[in-house]
Amino acid sequence: MRVAVIGAGFSGLAFARAVQQANLCNVVVFEQTEALDNPQVSGDIRVPAAEAVLDELGLAGQATRLRGHGGRGGAASRSSSGDDDGARYPQQGLQMLLARSLRPGTLRLSCSVERLERSSSGAIRLSFCARGKSEALLFDLCVCAHGQLQTVALEAGSPSAAVAVIGDARWVRRRRWDLGTARRAGGANTALLDAVDLARLVHRAARIGQRPDLGRYAAAAGRSWRCPGRAAAALTPLVAA
Repeated sequence: MRVAVIGAGFSGLAFARAVQQANLCNVVVFEQTEALDNPQVSGDIRVPAAEAVLDELGLAGQATRLRGHGGRGGAASRSSSGDDDGARYPQQGLQMLLARSLRPGTLRLSCSVERLERSSSGAIRLSFCARGKSEALLFDLCVCAHGQLQTVALEAGSPSAAVAVIGDARWVRRRRWDLGTARRAGGANTALLDAVDLARLVHRAARIGQRPDLGRYAAAAGRSWRCPGRAAAALTPLVAA
């Protein structure tokens, strides 16, 4: 099974890691930025789900070491009030931990996804631009994990059975937001939970040689983020007919 992931945030990277662990799917992560280690991204965020998710992803030991390295002004395991808080992680460090856990060649940087459409075989044709060169690849499933997806808008109605919307990308279907700490913290927690839940669904289907029906997966998850936002503009279909 061939799986495309759009976006190398917490949800996209965690999902890719979970899929690779099971050795049931080939996964490629498309990220439009040139590098993930952004020096402008700093500080710690509280992610209650991180410990359990990282343990499931086989990264518990590395996560423990990560909590010993702070973002702004100290250890990541120390809250702003000075109390121990094992759920706090350096934002940049957590993203890099997930990225470095992937197999070589999984993460494709400087790739801007432009269009998703159905092929004659029923697969998803993903068109993208990589360093000025247009390319296209076929996938059985596509996971949209990029909350600020601009070139490929998200469908306001029912998503395709071959396309799942998780993490930030799920939120943008209903709201737009700023890049404040509250959204990043709430978003990171939901993103990790989305990632492992979807990976379990894909694993179950792949074991019996089937393609999972992703359908209304995101809406059925039942999680929401309590973040301020204003109503989004009308959204165009994600998958072209």
